[in-house]
Amino acid sequence: MKVEKYLKQAEEYMENFKELYDKKEMSKACENLWGVIVSLLNALSIIRNQKPLIRHQELKNFVKDVAVDCEDEELYKLFKHSEKLHANFYHQFFDEDDYLLYIDDAKKVF
Repeated sequence: MKVEKYLKQAEEYMENFKELYDKKEMSKACENLWGVIVSLLNALSIIRNQKPLIRHQELKNFVKDVAVDCEDEELYKLFKHSEKLHANFYHQFFDEDDYLLYIDDAKKVF
């Protein structure tokens, strides 16, 4: 998949996030926000490494590498918070305050 396709995919996920957030469908909204992050990371991976990230561990390692290269210690921490958005979609462990905190942190990743 080319960079442009991942960027378009990220835009679509963001539109879905906003729509679901407005409807207060928080779990689904957060899963779409996770999709934005993964899509943007894949676009960046194609630029840097000429290939997308296939497995979750590759995502984590890539973000660690980018954080080191950019001397941004906070980036990996924010990514780890963003992972919880994805996990919550399947396990429903967030309360309302958690949603707001983790959404805010996820937006800082991009």
